[in-house]
Amino acid sequence: MASVAHAIESPFNWTASTAAARVDMPVQFEGMTVNRSKIRLDPEAATDPRLRAARKLFNEQKYKEARTQFEGFLSASSDTLQSCEARFESGLVLSRLELYSQAAERWKDLATRPACPSAALALFQAGYIEEGLGKWDAALNTYQGITRRFPGGPEEQDARFEMIQCYFNKGDLTNADQQFLAFQKAHAGDMRLQRACETLRSAHELRKKPDDQDALRALVCS
Repeated sequence: MASVAHAIESPFNWTASTAAARVDMPVQFEGMTVNRSKIRLDPEAATDPRLRAARKLFNEQKYKEARTQFEGFLSASSDTLQSCEARFESGLVLSRLELYSQAAERWKDLATRPACPSAALALFQAGYIEEGLGKWDAALNTYQGITRRFPGGPEEQDARFEMIQCYFNKGDLTNADQQFLAFQKAHAGDMRLQRACETLRSAHELRKKPDDQDALRALVCS
């Protein structure tokens, strides 16, 4: 697949992921910066002229025309490596057109094709769309699916981190804490831990319920 990874900030002012190649975001969150111009596909790597044209149109930000080309290619192609790439890339087009639910469904469909190298990343993208739309339970379900189906990869690590954020934004500090502590134990060197820990501690300090002192003792920020 063409290189489409770029650095962005994670929503809700948590620090950016350094693991999975997070490639698109559905909405602009306060304090978040997305440089979409860095996402470029490689037309010359495509052997099919329709896919080549679709990628060129994407790079030119002509997303409606790119969508037509991608759909034409996918309707006629078999499950080859390039069709896997096209399915992933067409999800990017749908997201750019603000068809976020369709983008998530496209990526979830790709994730059912285990022969596709981008299956895990596609499922992560679907979860990230759901999270961006505030569908916390749907996102949690998608991220949990990643931990079951794609253990050990960078998408699993990022999915587990995003689960902390989903619980946090649901207002479920108990599960957010538990997920954080498990993540901290498994990924002690992750650069996002400090910010996450500080955010959770601040929430407990503001809430001031009887069990918050126990939580504060458990949440040790390095």
